[in-house]
Amino acid sequence: MRMRRSCLPLVALTAVSACYGISDVRSGGAPCGRNQHGYATVTLPDTGIEAAHELQVDFVQHDPDLAGELSEVVIQFTAPGAAVVDSNPVPRVRLLNSAGLVFVDTLGNNAGGRPTWYVIRWIKDAPTRNALYDGFANQTLWLELWKANATTLSTRVRFVVKEYGINPPAICL
Repeated sequence: MRMRRSCLPLVALTAVSACYGISDVRSGGAPCGRNQHGYATVTLPDTGIEAAHELQVDFVQHDPDLAGELSEVVIQFTAPGAAVVDSNPVPRVRLLNSAGLVFVDTLGNNAGGRPTWYVIRWIKDAPTRNALYDGFANQTLWLELWKANATTLSTRVRFVVKEYGINPPAICL
C-alpha cells in the first residue's frame, strides 16, 4: 500500500500552500501535517447506475493542530471524456462501512453545469472521522447508489483503497 506524502489534499482546495519538512522552518510558516487522509476508487459493474464507470472517494482531515474538528469526504463520478452534462439524473449516494455506519447519505450534485456529479460532506467530530479513516485502513468502505426517489438499492460495491495514512509534520507557508 503506497502512503500519500503530499501536503496538498486532492479535494476542495481553496488555496495553495507551500509545505516544507519540519526541520526546514521558515519565517511566517505554521506547523501543519499530522492529518489523516485516504483515497479509494471503484469501477461500477456493467449493470446499474453509471455502469462500468469509475468513482473516487477522497478524505482529508483539515488543520489537526487547530482547536475544533474539521474533515471532509468527497465522492465523485467522472465520465471519461465528459464534455456535456450527464443526461442521467444524479443518484442518491450512500458511503458506509461494513459495520453499517453511514458517513454519507445524500443526492449527488452537478451544480454549475458540471458534466459529472459529486458529493461532499463535512465531518465535525473525531469519532466519525476516525471511523472513516479506519474504513480506509481496513478496506471496509462500501458505496451504494440509488435512483433518486427509489425505494430499492440499485448498485452496491466495495471501494478499493489506493492510499491512506497520516501526513508527516511539516511547516506550511
